[in-house]
Amino acid sequence: MKYKGILRQREPWLKIAIIIAAAFMLYLSITGGYITYAALAVVVILAVFFKKEHIISEEGVDIKYDLFGITHVNRWEWQDITAIKPDYQKAYPNVLLHICKDVNIRDFVFKSTEIEGIKELAKKMNPEL
Repeated sequence: MKYKGILRQREPWLKIAIIIAAAFMLYLSITGGYITYAALAVVVILAVFFKKEHIISEEGVDIKYDLFGITHVNRWEWQDITAIKPDYQKAYPNVLLHICKDVNIRDFVFKSTEIEGIKELAKKMNPEL
């Protein structure tokens, strides 16, 4: 079973506005000879197309990054995870889930109906939790 976290999404009009502003910045920096600002404008344009996913599955706890089909997965294996703590108030009506690996903490937001399934999966994959 895979559980996907809830992430904030940019509005389509905001994406278009960012691309237009960055393109204008790119034009001004190239015509003015400021190459450093041109590189910054390119990074801002690329950031609009950047996608991120939070996934909890039997393989582990993943953060999946995607840019134009180039995917990078940052995974924590179940045997490395030391604690899972739900916080029912900070992201109400959803649940903020703190996942700990030693001193590192990842915060994921899930629907409140998915938390029991995630707890059962975590208990099955790592009985020490």
